[in-house]
Amino acid sequence: TPAATVLPTETATALPAATPTTASSPTPTLPAITYSFVWKLSTKQAPLLEAGVGDIDARGNVHVLTASEQVVILDPNGQVVRSFGEHGSEEGQFNYREEISTPLYPDGTVAGADLAVAPDGTIYVADGGTFRVQAFDPAGKYLFAWGKRGQADGEFEVPWAIATDRAGNVFV
Repeated sequence: TPAATVLPTETATALPAATPTTASSPTPTLPAITYSFVWKLSTKQAPLLEAGVGDIDARGNVHVLTASEQVVILDPNGQVVRSFGEHGSEEGQFNYREEISTPLYPDGTVAGADLAVAPDGTIYVADGGTFRVQAFDPAGKYLFAWGKRGQADGEFEVPWAIATDRAGNVFV
């Protein structure tokens, strides 16, 4: 008989029994996992930039960007583990709340930002206000940056989004 799982709504759903695979069976494909963020955190210390600007690391810690231009790391229970960053354009500083004008946005737009955590725990922040990506170790220590304003290789118009894959490649 299939196992049953009680869902939070107290309805039960039968799950199919596991099917064993053999060496001659094709390798199963793992499904893609998508996380949706519904943030209700907003404190004097860390009002969030916007819902969904964040990522989850291998330990289940949630990394988010705040309106005060910081990275805040929350444990799976929502408790703040650490935070780092401040407004500015130096190493470890962010300027993603700046309104900028670019060829794509001649009338101006808020620069924007995004964050991704690689499988090794490296935290990457795409900062539209400084036209760069910065990398930090899991403790928040600045590692390196790349990018500058422009449209040639290695330059950004406005780096709005960032992601990593399982191999640790970074996509901006």
